[in-house]
Amino acid sequence: GEGVAGALSVIGYKWISPFMLAKWDVVDTCGIHNLHGMPAVIGAIVSIIAVDNAEQSKRQLYATLLTLAVAIVGGILVGSLLNLVPGMDVEDMFKDDIYFLGAQGAWRGARPMVRKQLAEGLSGGKLDQ
Repeated sequence: GEGVAGALSVIGYKWISPFMLAKWDVVDTCGIHNLHGMPAVIGAIVSIIAVDNAEQSKRQLYATLLTLAVAIVGGILVGSLLNLVPGMDVEDMFKDDIYFLGAQGAWRGARPMVRKQLAEGLSGGKLDQ
């Protein structure tokens, strides 16, 4: 079971993520789809098939479909909300340097643009690269 899930995760990173980016402009920034999503779907399918009780299999199927719906809708909502953040450039979503200021520590309470301005002020006008 783990070998299949692990192989599917690698396939996701190698081929499925680039396909999703090229076809739908979808970016899995943290690898959640490949590392957790696809192996979980395999586990869910196996649990639906392996149960010897038809009623339990039906419940497993409904739970799997509900979980997928919540995950997909949640991802779309969060992605849409991130696009509405003022001053947030799409490229900033992939950079840690605007969130962490090295030796000065992390500024978790401020908005990204404020953090960037604070970082530039502390580093003499340039962020450490």
